[in-house]
Amino acid sequence: MGDNQSDIFPSFSAGWVISEENFYSEDWFVNRLKIKGSWGELGNQTLPSDNPTINISNLNNQYANYAFNGSGTPTTGAILSQVGNGNLNWESSITKNIGFDLGLFNDRLDATIEFYQITTKDLITRDNSLISTTAIDATAPLVNLGSIENTRC
Repeated sequence: MGDNQSDIFPSFSAGWVISEENFYSEDWFVNRLKIKGSWGELGNQTLPSDNPTINISNLNNQYANYAFNGSGTPTTGAILSQVGNGNLNWESSITKNIGFDLGLFNDRLDATIEFYQITTKDLITRDNSLISTTAIDATAPLVNLGSIENTRC
């Protein structure tokens, strides 16, 4: 994507089985207790265009015929088919997760409780307001527009 063809998207996770620690007094109700968490960033490499940062023109017999000097056989010309955006950045999602694994009643019942939040920023979409309605076949440029957040417990 222009000068933004690569980026670094780190992630990590950790877990702690508290019930295996010496200070944990095991009882019949909660005999296994684990806390876990993670954080990670992910870039979206799936785009609806192969070359989103450059203008692309194609030969077109229907709309781009030109007669030079006003006469002669028309020559096939090129027509703009895609408007590029050199400022396009990665769409990225940051995921945060925390959870608990429980073993109850001497592991006769297992339970998992988790909370996560996914925040996606720089959503990639086409912005039709950036292209004239007279641009016959050209698709609007891809732009970074907006963000969204998903939360679940």
